[in-house]
Amino acid sequence: NNALSNLEIPNTVTSIGASAFSKNALTTIIIPDSVVSIGDYAFFENTSMESVVLPDGLVSVGYAAFYNNALSNLEIPNTVTSIGAFAFGGNDTLLSISFSGARPILSDTSFSSNPNLIRVNYCSGMSGWPGLAISAGINSVIPVEDCDGDNVTDADDAFPLDDSEQTDTDS
Repeated sequence: NNALSNLEIPNTVTSIGASAFSKNALTTIIIPDSVVSIGDYAFFENTSMESVVLPDGLVSVGYAAFYNNALSNLEIPNTVTSIGAFAFGGNDTLLSISFSGARPILSDTSFSSNPNLIRVNYCSGMSGWPGLAISAGINSVIPVEDCDGDNVTDADDAFPLDDSEQTDTDS
C-alpha cells in the first residue's frame, strides 16, 4: 500500500512474486523479456494503470495479477500458456484483447468484470482458436480471426475468411 507510480523491472528478474506491486499508484511499468511468470495479485488494484506491455517470453499470469486496474487494450504474447482466474478482471475500460499465439489455458473468469470488452482477436493457424467465447462477466465475446487487430479480415491475417466461414478453414 504505497504510492509507487512508475516501475522499471531489471532484466535480471525472471518472476514477479505474489502481491509484489499490488495496491500502488502505478501508471507505467516496464516488464523485461526475462520475466516468464507474473504471480498472483502482482499488480492488483493499481487503479491508474492504463496499459501494460507483457513481455515476449512470458508463460503464465497468476490469479488476479492485473485485477482492478484501468487497462484498455491487451496484447497477449505467443509464449503465454496459462492465464489464471480473474487475472485481467475488473478493468472496466478494457475494450480489446489480442492473442498472437495458441489459445492459452484460461479460467472462465480470467477476463471477468470487464463490461466494455467488445473484441478478442487471434491469429490464423494458432491451435485452440476460436474455442469457447471469452467471458467478460455479464457478456461473452466470441474470438475473431484478425491477427493484426485492424478489425478487417484481410491478407494480413494469413488466410482470410471466406464468405461462408466463421473460422478459417484454408490451409
